[in-house]
Amino acid sequence: MAEVATIPDVRARLAQAQTIDSAPERDTQPLWFRTIIAGATVITGNARTYIFNKQKNTDPDLTNLELAGAMPTTSGYKVTGIELRPNANCSAPALAAFLANHRLKIEVGAKNFEKVNQPCVMFPSLSSVASLGNSTAFSGGAYLFNPSEEIKLQPGQTFNVYFEADRDGAIIGGAGDVLDLIVSFRGQKIGTLAL
Repeated sequence: MAEVATIPDVRARLAQAQTIDSAPERDTQPLWFRTIIAGATVITGNARTYIFNKQKNTDPDLTNLELAGAMPTTSGYKVTGIELRPNANCSAPALAAFLANHRLKIEVGAKNFEKVNQPCVMFPSLSSVASLGNSTAFSGGAYLFNPSEEIKLQPGQTFNVYFEADRDGAIIGGAGDVLDLIVSFRGQKIGTLAL
């Protein structure tokens, strides 16, 4: 006759199984993408600057994404926030002009996430960048979601992420300026088991 575990037995086994040594590690490395735009670039119409559209095998200096615009079939990612971080060679005029005239958009499959469809100046700590000098070290700005607002990128899921211009004719800084911006998805990798 098979042994039947009692509720206290099951609780004891679960408590024993979840020791610090046996608990699974959380992979919280962000997914990131670097976009570089030359100064004096004129924006026409509702131009889109796509990001996360390259893969790390093609150019590891621009992204750590395994596939362009998609998750691999072996893992997904739960996005809990988005961070914008200018690189050191990014000029204040280029960054200020770009942020003032663009909004960030995320589409996963057929779904458009309106919660991040907002002007880029809404990201904390980047809205005052217009007053910074070129030699100032930039701080990043993060937008963290509420727990119920996470964006889940399922294994094999395709997605589009882009900056869309709010108005026609905007100019990104002067001829010597450059926009050099890293966008990162903060969150947790969701792995799948190969059976």
